[in-house]
Amino acid sequence: MNKKILLLILLLAGCHLEVAAASPSDPSALARQYYAAGEYKRAYDNFFVLFKNNPGDPEINFFLGRAALAKGDYEAAVMAFERVLIIDPAITAVKVELGKAFFHLGDIETAEQYFNEALEGALPDETASNLREFMAGTK
Repeated sequence: MNKKILLLILLLAGCHLEVAAASPSDPSALARQYYAAGEYKRAYDNFFVLFKNNPGDPEINFFLGRAALAKGDYEAAVMAFERVLIIDPAITAVKVELGKAFFHLGDIETAEQYFNEALEGALPDETASNLREFMAGTK
């Protein structure tokens, strides 16, 4: 099980967040700063306020989902990521994140479906390799 968790952590090794200097006039940057600092509940709360003001914004929903996933609220993560896919079903990174959320919920079949869809899209080589290794370890 520890190897699986390590591989999940490594899945997005090629994906990084850019965190701008946070200021009260930029609530998105503040939420991202909380996320980068590992303050996932505060990040989620801030992204949720942004979501309430703009529920159709795919970027806000993506980061809301990432914060929910990081704080262990897998159902909220699934809902946020599914909203992103409704807007743009081709975003590969969202499929990886959905797979992770469903994996944590114990729905391995759905997780593998999203992981396979992600592998069909454009992923960094290292991320794709980590994902394939992770999937092989779940069988």
